Amino acid sequence: MGTRFRVDRVDTLTAPCGMNSLIYLGDNKREATRVLLDAELKRDAWNKPNDRYGVVLFEWYDLGKRYVPVSWRGIETGGVK
Repeated sequence: MGTRFRVDRVDTLTAPCGMNSLIYLGDNKREATRVLLDAELKRDAWNKPNDRYGVVLFEWYDLGKRYVPVSWRGIETGGVK
């Protein structure tokens, strides 16, 4: 099993392969949610200003062997969510 939760600075609802965008990695959903809510928006994976970027909380699902988006802020999804 992978680490259960991750929060990343991204511009899509897809979990990145790298670690540059990571602002939380762990197994505590409450802590991950707090990081999501406290994170500054409009910062890219290198913490530089970028209006396209927001933050996403991903959860690991063993069945699909991947992280899926659970909650997000600051990302345009075209009406999804």
